[in-house]
Amino acid sequence: MRLLWGPLPTYAKLRGPHEIVEFGRRGVSYKDGETWDDLFARLPSGFEPDAVVWRFADTNAWPAHTPCPKPLIAILSDWSLFYTALRGILDACDWIITDRLGTDRLKAIGITHVQYWPGYAFDPGLCKRLIDIPPDYDVTFIGNLNHDIHRIRARILAKIARLSDRYRVAIRTNIHGRDYANFLARSRIVVNHSVRREMNLRGYEAPACGALLFMEESNLEVSDFLRPGEECVLYREDNLEDLLVSCLENEPLRARMAEAGWTRIQAETFRSHMAALLDLLKNLDLPGLCRRPKRWPALDEAERHYRYGKWLAFAGTQVVLGHQELTRAIQLDASNPEYWNAAAVVEAVTASKAANQDEQVRLFTSLAENRWLHLLKHWPGYVLGWVNLGLARLEFGFRERGVEALTKALEWLAGDSEGLILREGCLFYVESDPRNPTDFSMTRVEWERLAASCGADEARLAQELRAFLRWQCARRLGDVRLASDEPQKAKDCYAQAIHARPDLEHAYTGLGKCLELLGQNALACAAYRESLERQPWNFDVRVWLAGLLNQIGDSRGADQLASESLLLAKALGE
Repeated sequence: MRLLWGPLPTYAKLRGPHEIVEFGRRGVSYKDGETWDDLFARLPSGFEPDAVVWRFADTNAWPAHTPCPKPLIAILSDWSLFYTALRGILDACDWIITDRLGTDRLKAIGITHVQYWPGYAFDPGLCKRLIDIPPDYDVTFIGNLNHDIHRIRARILAKIARLSDRYRVAIRTNIHGRDYANFLARSRIVVNHSVRREMNLRGYEAPACGALLFMEESNLEVSDFLRPGEECVLYREDNLEDLLVSCLENEPLRARMAEAGWTRIQAETFRSHMAALLDLLKNLDLPGLCRRPKRWPALDEAERHYRYGKWLAFAGTQVVLGHQELTRAIQLDASNPEYWNAAAVVEAVTASKAANQDEQVRLFTSLAENRWLHLLKHWPGYVLGWVNLGLARLEFGFRERGVEALTKALEWLAGDSEGLILREGCLFYVESDPRNPTDFSMTRVEWERLAASCGADEARLAQELRAFLRWQCARRLGDVRLASDEPQKAKDCYAQAIHARPDLEHAYTGLGKCLELLGQNALACAAYRESLERQPWNFDVRVWLAGLLNQIGDSRGADQLASESLLLAKALGE
């Protein structure tokens, strides 16, 4: 079998019988924006692939305006972070390979040319046991600490950290290479919690380094590789601490399961998974895949530019190319508000990344703001336009105009107003927060989660989006009122946000601050506790709550909170 593989390298090198030519970051040159003809013209003389494998299509866009000369197979990884931008393009490929949850999510919206394959594994040259070296840690976690992406994991990690008064607990991030592998190998137990209920890297690497793996019970894939209770431990949020203590206090049991997990996982290397993938591809009916009826060519030209532009701008890194595609969609069909909104979001996000504030404001007011104003003049009921305009105005320093737009959005969201247009669309996700400097704010992550989880149920999706937008508008208005020294008005806004989405922590934090300013300290303490219940790693809230507890005479509560905070900090190595 001959494969053209890229733009990311293959998982592992294999000797025959397959021939693989790589492109992109390794091998044949290729850059975003080039055509299939550009790529195929550079192939080695005599090499004609049976198929093209496009690795991690969620963040690497293929040329969409012309059909691939050969069957196109897309491998998806972080689809959950880019779902709304990605799903509109997937019909254009011939076969999709992703994790088990992704397979289910795509089938739910009618994308049936999809198949499960475990996309992760471990490198035996890196992940090894440290023989005759006793572990330095009892319980560890290593991974991304962006709690906006991992809200459940944040609570899980707090449970682990609270054990650091009895055990050697370490929670770490940004450790790589040999240091990373050694950290796992120096651990008795590694607690893991995946993003998409997949068997992620740590699921393989922890047992390969000799540690006992703890994986969430809801994981859809781990049981394919490790036997629960014999080679790993599956936990829930409500029994994690008991299971950890049970294993830590019974070293023979822990060691026996860790040894069994190490033995079992040795077969799950990147080389073996790559071989399994090639067998999967070899058994596909490639000519039959190409004959599959596709909706993509039947879409009108403007819609194809729109979908491709969203993918380029919001899933990949080619924002300029994406903006060009969205602009072309508007030129071809100026009657669709979604096209206008998407272009404005791209322009506002781009403006937010300009070098200085003056340039940011200039770009926003001259491009994005004008585009949203045009949109809302012609489609005043397109509520996402009001939301985005308000959020962007606040981000660029236009307080009163931002409040005006968000207030208008809430009016539209309050009832079933005639003319209301509520669609998934593109959300302006930029939100300055020193605790999370990435593009993946809670706003963006939750927007993607809702779209993916609702599938083809449009009524449920509309209901979920309405609640989330009400939460977002109300809590941002609360932020503005609080910053303007209007605690009573801010309190009402935060209460409205909590009514819309009581599961999200941000509005509780603002509500607590308002109540504190209003002298309602006991209620403020309750609000802060609700915030920490949902996101226990906000140390600012911990400081505020401890101060209030002392003020109301609850020194015992303040001491307990301080002790817990020290345990969390200790687990972080601070």
